[in-house]
Amino acid sequence: DNIFKFISTISDQIKQKFSKSEIIFYFSFNLSAIYHLISLDIISFTDIMRESIYTTMNFFIFFAPEIEKNDPIYYSNLLNNSYYLKIFRMSNNDDSIQSKRKSGMNHLKIARLIQLDDAESLQELVAQDNLQIDFKIPKSDFETCDFLNKLKCRITMIEYAAFLGSVNVFKFLLLQKASMNSFIADIASAGGNADIIHLL
Repeated sequence: DNIFKFISTISDQIKQKFSKSEIIFYFSFNLSAIYHLISLDIISFTDIMRESIYTTMNFFIFFAPEIEKNDPIYYSNLLNNSYYLKIFRMSNNDDSIQSKRKSGMNHLKIARLIQLDDAESLQELVAQDNLQIDFKIPKSDFETCDFLNKLKCRITMIEYAAFLGSVNVFKFLLLQKASMNSFIADIASAGGNADIIHLL
């Protein structure tokens, strides 16, 4: 994971030059970075609690195990007031959340199949769930790629495949007449896969 490697490389400088409050402030926009800062003992979850930044749904989803352990009353109130959070927590135990945080990628099944370049399983899922070939992939709270997170709208399956360099999936969607607009060239270039760029 590039974020973890980067933070690990400069961890001593971070500790020397910034207070814990400053570190949390500068990295608060990136939950994965906060997670890695905690795992490297640069900050603690207690430090985060003191700064009161854990007020968004995204933060709760990403750090549910820590919130439950460190602030059980707040955790319980959130669950009682949000059906979505309650369902999320029922279907995601601590190990599941830990795994998703470590992957740093969209955790949804359809996204995982594209990440794995598993065209056959994707074809089965599309047929099983009766998905449109231009289905747009929902965003994930566990995605760490700034390029994807900064996009204002959701991307289609073929755009996601182009970005990831998932050639088999890209070819399958191309054969199924998936729509492509001018943005596909930009996202394929960002992905950097020569085979996919050549197919455009």
